[in-house]
Formats: sequence, structure tokens, C-alpha cells
Amino acid sequence: MKREISDLIEGKYPEFLENLEIPVEITQGGACMGSDSELFFSENIAEIKQAREICESCPLRAKCLDYATFAEEYGVWGGTTAGERKVLRAGKPLFTLEERRFAVDFRNDVIKMTAAAFAQKYEMTERTCYRWKAKFGVEDLAS
Repeated sequence: MKREISDLIEGKYPEFLENLEIPVEITQGGACMGSDSELFFSENIAEIKQAREICESCPLRAKCLDYATFAEEYGVWGGTTAGERKVLRAGKPLFTLEERRFAVDFRNDVIKMTAAAFAQKYEMTERTCYRWKAKFGVEDLAS
């Protein structure tokens, strides 16, 4: 398990455990709606430029950029490339929606599942499961 994911699961970045969906406004009302989505995930410089131009006129650009800075690894979002968003993160990790959802499920499961079931689901030893349960203060470690 990646160290950053462990940090996310343990609660080091609580702000990333909220808002586990792409904001609806972005998916339904952005200037990019109706455009060829391949433009936004292209490596062709001309197509990247074209995607940025679409973003320039978008009233949701700031919201899109805010979302994508910490959640989108690829593509043009809010008029920025993945590399530009990495600079904006200033050292904070990027967690995709899938990683965030995994962290929430893992946190819930470690508390609610038996050690054996948890260990089987996440393909780890029961001993490792007990360590996770202890981190979350689950008193009955065998529960």
C-alpha cells in the first residue's frame, strides 16, 4: 500500500475524505460540455491549446480547477495541465476519486468487519488487520 494512501486512511488529509464525486456543475454545465472529450486528454500540443481555449470562456473554470488540483492526474482541467496542477499542489499529494473512495471504504471496514473478513477482503494477514484496528481504537480487536 502506498505511503500516501496509508496517510489518507489514517486521517492525515481529512479534507480528501469528503466530496467523493466530481462536482455536478462541472459535469453538466461546463463550457466543455458537447466538446470532444479527447481534446482534454490529448498529448498533442495543438489539442491541449484548443482545450485551454474552451476553458478560458467557462464560468466554472475556478471550480473545475479547485476540484482537479487534488483529484485529477491526467488531462486539462480548469485550463491547466497535470504538470501545472502538480505545481499548484505545492507538495501535497494527489488522490484520485478511486483512491479516496478506497480510503473511506477501508476506514469503515476496519472498524465494522471481523479481523478474518477484513484480512481476506484486503489480502493481508490478520496480524496486519489487528494493527489497523488498533490505529482506529477498535477495542475488541477480534471483532
